[in-house]
Amino acid sequence: MNIDAALLAEGATGDIRGAITLVGYNQRVVNAPTLPFSFKLTLVVSLSGETEKASQAQISVNLESPEGESAFAFSQPVQLPASTVKGVPSFTNIAMDIPFTGVSYGVYRLTASWREAGQEAQDREIEVFVVNPAEASAPSA
Repeated sequence: MNIDAALLAEGATGDIRGAITLVGYNQRVVNAPTLPFSFKLTLVVSLSGETEKASQAQISVNLESPEGESAFAFSQPVQLPASTVKGVPSFTNIAMDIPFTGVSYGVYRLTASWREAGQEAQDREIEVFVVNPAEASAPSA
């Protein structure tokens, strides 16, 4: 399977058809009036592809601070079903809550990695900008 999209939102919910509804999509600039800060975002990784038989894969997530340190890391095995109709790809959405915590302002990098046996690993990176609202609204001299 291939990563079609990696999306950030304030929240997500799915229905029986596999459709995902996002709330507060693309929250990539976060105002943090104090340090340290803590908030939650939902990462949705949308996958599609032909799967002739059920197989195992792995999704990994890493949140890197502006200093280059790992602020959060997570890996989970994923069971992939076989395609149900020949010639029609399978579609899978994986939604997970990501705790953002940090002690500095700047650019945090969230990387989602998808690994399946016999395929090259796929990565998607999303930048999240954590700013001090007092500095962001201050007039320039």
